[in-house]
Amino acid sequence: MTQPLYLLETALISPLGADSPSTMAAVSAGVSAYSLTDYTDATGNPLVMSLIPDEAMPDLSYAFHRMPFISARLAVMVRSFHAAFLQLEPALSQLGPVPLFLSVPPDLGQGYEERWLSLLGTQHPGILEHISFCKLFHSGRTGSLEALQAARSWLAEKPSGVCVVAGLESFRDSVLLKGLVKRLKSEQVSDGFVPGEGSCLLLIAARPKANVDERPISFGDVGVTSEPGHMGSDQATLGDGLSAAAATSLQTMQQTTQKCAEWYSSANGERYWAKELGVAHIRNADKFHSECEHLHPADCLGDTGAATGCYLIAFAAHNLRKKQSTHKALITCSSDQESRAAVTVSCEEIVQSLSQEELA
Repeated sequence: MTQPLYLLETALISPLGADSPSTMAAVSAGVSAYSLTDYTDATGNPLVMSLIPDEAMPDLSYAFHRMPFISARLAVMVRSFHAAFLQLEPALSQLGPVPLFLSVPPDLGQGYEERWLSLLGTQHPGILEHISFCKLFHSGRTGSLEALQAARSWLAEKPSGVCVVAGLESFRDSVLLKGLVKRLKSEQVSDGFVPGEGSCLLLIAARPKANVDERPISFGDVGVTSEPGHMGSDQATLGDGLSAAAATSLQTMQQTTQKCAEWYSSANGERYWAKELGVAHIRNADKFHSECEHLHPADCLGDTGAATGCYLIAFAAHNLRKKQSTHKALITCSSDQESRAAVTVSCEEIVQSLSQEELA
């Protein structure tokens, strides 16, 4: 196993809350953010989506009025990132500029690093003061875990460093929704998914911060693999990709107290994902607790796409600390295309660790 990573801070905004505590409470209570919207399907029926209330996000910066057109979808993403970033800014102000490993939707990723920094910086100039560079990941739901893997590689060379792993998503685009309409939950599609949105930021380091009142959250190995029989392929879906990704992340677990008691997946209500989840469970059965709980927050938040991995990590960390659990939680994400990813999350015993000054 490689050296663990540690979660120092979590900042997010979601359709169910303006921050992490409110979102966690709502999801734990089973509250759903699903609602009818002004977006419609081909027959004019309103689509069900999970959207962040407009008043919960900062206004779009006036500076955008002097720039080329910015779509409603991009506007929501930069505003939601701004909202989450404000929660993380006090911690970042003590650390100096840090790298940003950012998961974005597949159609808005490749080669757009400078564009994203420009958009985020135009919305809130303070972002550029705290970010040293940005690296994008655009594989969809697995992007956040691929970003976490890249953060591990960066921190291996800078073990006293700190970085931000983040994901953001929105489906507020009529053309995008039109292409997905046969997959969206509706009166005609019972096993479809509900488009969600939001931003989730994780402050990550190679060592836990000094805080004797809070048990450290650590990550195991990140498994990133490919599924030949993915949604866009003509090949049969055998579940090999997700099973292998889960096996990589579970490989160091012992047969006793460290079994996986919670499994957080990107399952979004579509029947397609059931087979590979079943295969992954069967092939790694010895690593799961006999009463392992399978959780899929998309039931409450909708499909959060490129931000999914970060949200799942935030939920796992919250629940592990709340339960003071000695078991591990498994996070698995599956993209529409071939990418599959997994990571384990643990709540460790409190140890003496580096201070913020030492981390900086």
